[in-house]
Amino acid sequence: MRRVWIFLITGMCAAWGQSVTRHEALQQQVRSGTITPLEALYSEALHMAGESDAALKDAEYLPERCGFGLRHRVRQAWHDFSPAQRKVLAPAFARPSLPEHHISSEGRFRIHYTLTGWDAVSAEDLTGSGVPDWVEETAAAMERSYAVQVTQLGLQPPPPDPVDGPEWDVYILDIDAWGYYGWTDHDVRVTRNPDTYTSYITLDNDYALTLTKGLDGMRVTAAHEFNHMIQLGYHGRYDVQDGFWDDLFMMEASSTWMEDVVYDDINDYYYYLDSFFMNSNKAFNHVGNLREYGLCIWFHFLEKHLGGRGFFVNLWENIVDFPALPAMEHTLRRAGTSLDREIPRFYAWNVMTGSRADTVRYYPEGKHYPETALDSALVLADPTEIDSAIRSTAARYYRLETGDGTEIFAVPVNVNWNFDAISERFVLKLSSASDFLNTRLTNQWYAALETDDFMRWRSTLVLRAPGEETDFIELAGVRSGLTQDDLVSCYPNPHVWSEHELYPVTIPFILKNPGRVRLVVTSVSGFVVEDREEFFNRGLHQFEWNVNRTGGSGAASGIYVIRLFREGKLLRQEKAAVIR
Repeated sequence: MRRVWIFLITGMCAAWGQSVTRHEALQQQVRSGTITPLEALYSEALHMAGESDAALKDAEYLPERCGFGLRHRVRQAWHDFSPAQRKVLAPAFARPSLPEHHISSEGRFRIHYTLTGWDAVSAEDLTGSGVPDWVEETAAAMERSYAVQVTQLGLQPPPPDPVDGPEWDVYILDIDAWGYYGWTDHDVRVTRNPDTYTSYITLDNDYALTLTKGLDGMRVTAAHEFNHMIQLGYHGRYDVQDGFWDDLFMMEASSTWMEDVVYDDINDYYYYLDSFFMNSNKAFNHVGNLREYGLCIWFHFLEKHLGGRGFFVNLWENIVDFPALPAMEHTLRRAGTSLDREIPRFYAWNVMTGSRADTVRYYPEGKHYPETALDSALVLADPTEIDSAIRSTAARYYRLETGDGTEIFAVPVNVNWNFDAISERFVLKLSSASDFLNTRLTNQWYAALETDDFMRWRSTLVLRAPGEETDFIELAGVRSGLTQDDLVSCYPNPHVWSEHELYPVTIPFILKNPGRVRLVVTSVSGFVVEDREEFFNRGLHQFEWNVNRTGGSGAASGIYVIRLFREGKLLRQEKAAVIR
């Protein structure tokens, strides 16, 4: 038997060398006790203000991309800095004042600029309008961002900004030398719970030092930052202890995806995918080292998988009432699915990139994406066991060769999105042994994903056989010796309409042989409210009663009996309460 402990063979992936962002380098010092969190924040703020920091100045760092999160943290901690520190930072964190301005064609944006000094834009005016071409192009990019995001997609416009007139303000400064494309500053709170804000944008004056240069760099940043302005009109919730936007991972992923929606042909987001593909054992909502920008691929996945962009407006409407992950769960439930299903599928799609890309079935631009770093690659022995751990909402990647030219990519996932950064162990077992808890992969190979918290685990196995279409096989987590008596009762129970409107009542069960299973739901008086059948393979499964669809308007309050039948024999019986 081949048994692999992954902690012995990790480190195979090669991200961007040893490079980290300035923020990540400072956080490492905080974790080591070298500096305090406030000292780290001040160091970051100094850099944004154009001042050097002796502790970090000799190293090279990845560009930070967007200053949206940092500027909020600095503002929240402003009175924790000393008077001398505030004096140094004040000019860089105040609303800019520039001598010139230009109103965009539709009158929505006021572009502030200067023709002299460090922040000067090029005075070139090939149109002869009397306004620098760079300024006109900036105004056009902002109007296009509005047209796509508000008019076409249906997002609500940002709160009005009354400073310097009714237009939304955009300031052009020289900021790319500090590693930033741009940022959005929240300004005045408009409402509480949800917390909404007026805001303004800062863009660079030439994009000469960014990864995407010139006008294209400006265009994607206009789309990115305008999306931040929109977000601040839904709910800008933040942690009062550390000043971080609570939903920053989703905010940056959303804005980065929006760059490609507004300007599909520029593709600046390619630069940030390594940060996601090379670090799979990170929580889905992890922020740091540019991973939140690489997470934009989640929205590319949903757009292709769900067949459109309608989910995006629904997500931000849900963020008004819920933090980002519960809001995403509500959004997916509305689309007939869930995070438990889509996170494993998403990670499996990330196998299909680079040389393995299928641009018809999966990511349309997948051939340009990096290939996911593997935790291990090995030739299967009979049996093989892979023993490792995964953080919540994270994944591992294993390439397994069967010896006949078939590749199997195993992608186990801990789908417990209610707990951040918990690392739990699992054993992925592959063998020729046929057991009712094993899932058949090929004529020879079967697989099982064993873990104690088996209801919160999934694995997708991506099969690539010579001359055949790629196949996805999904595994539920199991436990050795699992029986019906080990399974949890149906859930949620009670089903409270105000909390679970979009959620089905789920009843888990085990099949020792494949076949059709019948779900019958009755009132306590025997009235049948649901009666349907589905086919299941052998193994651990879940049958769902869609409470909100029963009878057209949803099941009434009361006690219901849920029965599962297999070939006429009772397989499982539960009672559930519905409260409306």
